[in-house]
Amino acid sequence: MSSPEPPHSRCNFLTDDRLLLVGARPIDSTLQGILAWGASLFVNLESPAQDPDCYDYAAKLPESVELLKLPTRNGLAPAAQPARQAVKQITAVRKAGRKVYIHCNGGHGRAGTLAALVLGTLQGLDAVNAIREVERRRETRPDCSRNLVPTPESNAQVKFLAKELGVRAGGTLPDRSDKSWLKQVRADRKKRKRDSDESITPALVRTKSSLSSGTQQPIEFYTGDSKYGEFSNFYEPKTPITWNGHKYATTEHAFQAAKFSAPGASPASLEYASLIRQTSTPNKARVLALQKTGGGYAWRTALNESIVKYRDLGVVIRPGWDTVRDSVMRQLLMCKFSQDARCKQLLLATGDRPLVEHTKRDAYWGDGGDGSGRNMLGVMLMETRARLRKES
Repeated sequence: MSSPEPPHSRCNFLTDDRLLLVGARPIDSTLQGILAWGASLFVNLESPAQDPDCYDYAAKLPESVELLKLPTRNGLAPAAQPARQAVKQITAVRKAGRKVYIHCNGGHGRAGTLAALVLGTLQGLDAVNAIREVERRRETRPDCSRNLVPTPESNAQVKFLAKELGVRAGGTLPDRSDKSWLKQVRADRKKRKRDSDESITPALVRTKSSLSSGTQQPIEFYTGDSKYGEFSNFYEPKTPITWNGHKYATTEHAFQAAKFSAPGASPASLEYASLIRQTSTPNKARVLALQKTGGGYAWRTALNESIVKYRDLGVVIRPGWDTVRDSVMRQLLMCKFSQDARCKQLLLATGDRPLVEHTKRDAYWGDGGDGSGRNMLGVMLMETRARLRKES
């Protein structure tokens, strides 16, 4: 009987009981798989000082899932005391039979360092053998193409492990002085991006990098109050969007409400969909649909009561939402751009230029910030444009 595969290609099991995973940062296309695997704790070693978006996925975590932040700059080791506390928490979660996902950006250096500390603590290994075990287990990743990055990747990380775990007599620590792999990593990154650009249908999803030297420069958009903001789901057109017998201020309102208004939905779910439909801003609609309480701004905490109320009534996102969301979005875009004259005129005026939702925050609806995302909102806008042109 074959062993279960990890939930995505850039991670590996750290222990034989498969309760610990180490890998790359979760993105839209991998997060759901990690959650479906059963992760109850995410340990994030990325530094917001280097990447302000490193905690963005936290908003998509269920309330029952914890996020432990251990901010560490790339190439460095975590601070000793927080790292020891993290190991204690990881060990306790594992002992309870729950699952942990440890990650940095690529899942090699910082994540590999903490993984070695965890293994050394659990199995009584010194630094040399803990590093070897992390290296061995990383080779089981479905995608080993990026394993030329050492794990851990720097001498600073190796020395940290030597101090924490010790080195037994006769043991030799690996030397990470050779950084020639960096050149190959950069070359591979450029090649992946180039291959991705070339594999996408040119008429629909041509990204900025693949068009920068051509005449068909892409139109980038993101927020509703920026240039070409009319293409954003947060933009409020002059004409409310009428869909399935209801009026919505924005496509975001309608899209989020649709998660709770499937045929046969309970009265409580329909009430929640109505609440989302009538809320004052598209961002509030998004937060309500996440069904996760939070703090901070007064407007945010004010939503908690409704979130808890309907969650306690058993309201959840409709089954099979991921299989219908694209269809829902296409319907909503057609409604928006056929019903509002300004939006329609602007969309048709873009000619054949590619449309790109440019953001690091979303690799499914957007371009991932670097062209690596699927840009599905841009794709569907171009489909809507073609349909409107045909019907005109």
